[in-house]
Amino acid sequence: MSFKAFSLLVGLTLTTSTLLGAEPRAIMPEKHLDLFDAYCMDCHDADTQKGKVNLEDLPLEVNTLQHAELWQKVLNVMNSGEMPPENKRQPEKVEKADFLEDLAKTMVLARKKLSDSGGQITMRRLNRREYQNTMKSLTGVSLNVDSLPADGGSGTFDTVGASQFISSDQFEQYLELGRTAVDEAFARYSTMEKPSMIFRVEPEKTINPANEKIIKKAEAAQDRFKQWKKGVDESAKSPENQAIIAEIRKKNRLIDHPNRFYIFAEHFKNVPSPKDFGFLDFQKAAAADPSRSKNLALLKHYASLPHRDTGTYLKLTHGTGRVIVAPKKMAVGDYIFRVRLGTVKGTPAARKFIEIGHPQRDIESRDWGLKGKPISVHQVTGTIEDPQIMEIPIEVRSDTVREFAVQEKQPNNANLKTLWDEHNKLKSENGYGHPPAIWVDWAEIEGPIPKNQVPESTITRVEAEKVINPKQEKFIKDKEKWFERFRQWQKGVDAVVNTPENQAIIAEIAKTEKRILEPYRFYSIADRLKGTPDAKDFGFNDAPNANSANPARPSPYRYFKHYVGLPHRESGAYLMPTKGPGRVVVSPEKLPSGKYTLRARVGIVEGSDPSRHFIQFGHPQRTYSGLEWDYGLKGRSISTHQVTGTIANPQVIEIPIEVGADTPLEFSVQEKQPNNGDMKALWKTYNAAIKENGFGIPPAIWLDWVELEGPHDPNRPKTWKQRREVEHHANAKVGGTYSDYFKGGHDNAQAFLKTGKPQKDIIDEDRAQFIIREFEKKGPSYRRYLDSNLTKSGS
Repeated sequence: MSFKAFSLLVGLTLTTSTLLGAEPRAIMPEKHLDLFDAYCMDCHDADTQKGKVNLEDLPLEVNTLQHAELWQKVLNVMNSGEMPPENKRQPEKVEKADFLEDLAKTMVLARKKLSDSGGQITMRRLNRREYQNTMKSLTGVSLNVDSLPADGGSGTFDTVGASQFISSDQFEQYLELGRTAVDEAFARYSTMEKPSMIFRVEPEKTINPANEKIIKKAEAAQDRFKQWKKGVDESAKSPENQAIIAEIRKKNRLIDHPNRFYIFAEHFKNVPSPKDFGFLDFQKAAAADPSRSKNLALLKHYASLPHRDTGTYLKLTHGTGRVIVAPKKMAVGDYIFRVRLGTVKGTPAARKFIEIGHPQRDIESRDWGLKGKPISVHQVTGTIEDPQIMEIPIEVRSDTVREFAVQEKQPNNANLKTLWDEHNKLKSENGYGHPPAIWVDWAEIEGPIPKNQVPESTITRVEAEKVINPKQEKFIKDKEKWFERFRQWQKGVDAVVNTPENQAIIAEIAKTEKRILEPYRFYSIADRLKGTPDAKDFGFNDAPNANSANPARPSPYRYFKHYVGLPHRESGAYLMPTKGPGRVVVSPEKLPSGKYTLRARVGIVEGSDPSRHFIQFGHPQRTYSGLEWDYGLKGRSISTHQVTGTIANPQVIEIPIEVGADTPLEFSVQEKQPNNGDMKALWKTYNAAIKENGFGIPPAIWLDWVELEGPHDPNRPKTWKQRREVEHHANAKVGGTYSDYFKGGHDNAQAFLKTGKPQKDIIDEDRAQFIIREFEKKGPSYRRYLDSNLTKSGS
């Protein structure tokens, strides 16, 4: 921070003060006319006058109230960051700081001059918003300005000069905050050359052992309580203690409550001392009563859940319900908080949210919750099987608490009474309380990250044939095993179905269930017949479940079988428009905020319906109306594109995307779905197609790969729009040169020499001999290029 910037801080703060010593003229230096021309005159010249502001005729010397008010307005809007607008080109920080410094000094002189001549001009302090924006612009530090004077105003405005007065004490507050910003700016500068560090917490190594320790300790205390309780129960039977109990009952009826009785044991005679059983006093001993435990059943339930070897489940209340990341050293600066997590299957939508913030160390003697408002709240879209990674930018200032926590979002502003009441209600139903909703793999903090540092750009590519094709093959393999088990069971059913007894049973059932005589429904009643084999012996739950494996029933099996039999599956996959793996998802492990490029290399299937030659990019929808098909996009698609390439000559489609703190960190491509992804309409089309071709909707889009590249350096030079299109362009160029000029010309020359008949581009024998020599000399190098590039790329 330069001395000039610090002096500007004082000058901007105290715009109501007078300066000792009189200046002859209140005039802005002419050097600032360039700034006006570059950043202001497009909108505020005599012709445009946006906001009814004309700066073209504004003189540099401030000698009238009208000019002073307009210059004051310029000072206000540039201080607050309102001008130039965010979507316009901005002046450099040093250039802007110099301008504001000179303008602030000029306005102080103008105030004195106009006051001495009898005029009045309101010179005001910066309000909170303006001061915060100014300091952010000058130092890069975002200050907490709650300690500054409240911004009173006229009506809904907070910039009315008459309301922005300042006292000497308030001036000190501005200076104190200014010093804080300067100190922090120096601290940030000192950390710019230091390497960024990553501090990661694995909750299975922190939360899970803590829970197990609590369980072990509680169970041991309960065992000691039971031993102590035997002695208390025996002593309580004596006439003397019965009289004491009756006397206590007159004053306190709680003694008759089953899990409150032992609280009063200290008043009995000849009871065993709780210290002999490891308790400090009677209250501590009574608290170990198993019937009084509020969270032991909850902890034991969570300790029995799967996936605890690689992560932990966040608890909504009553337990270690958050993951805390507290690096030993955190310099001031910008950081990234990351967490890898997913929701539990069946979790209601209202509980699929997390909060990031600073941990509250004590609320009503419980280590729980967040301190103040959370930094941010985020919806969780990943699952335990397919977790997502969230990235949240955080800023560490000199007064920032150096620890951060992630927890499930708490309702009612973390009202613990509400949470515990709900916990107790659920406990009466399921025996333990709130079921788990969110699983966390790990949480980490990376930084400090320099302001101008752009994370290294990477490419995450997913090959379609390695994602879609194996799923199709696994489906077929599993179905065929399923069918075979049904056939074995079917043989046993068929062996006894024609007995007179079973025929009579079938006839009776058919009176009320006529459709059971249909081929693919008949075996659902097999467990009602006599002598049929038990479906459980063949791996089914019952006869209806076994009947669902009947190959005669409608099934996507033939649909998958058709797709597996298609060509070009060794280098790509066909997108299935419904009832199958119909999309490719790109989920990079880390995805810093910034600008990216999403690409897909695709082609249409020859002869397919042109109305289906479209793909959609978007964020994958993990479930669809509770169905098991992992299909569709979440909300609206990012973009839709027509596919004009073919399998023989695919095209690369690419789109720019921007990733922010709340962007779902996974992207997918699929065939465009009609009716906004109406699955009912798709299945109707699918069923109609089965009647025509026997398998379902034929393929329309072939996909080679999908990739995500970035984040891009915002200052990178402009390059060819589609990097891979350059490759294809070069390949086509070389291929054309070889085929048309060399190979084509060689063939024409040979034909001319052999037949003597005129050929294209051949005018005489010398020309023919020249072309043949050129082909023999240069043609092989072109051929080698084509063999190594075009074949490899699938073109």
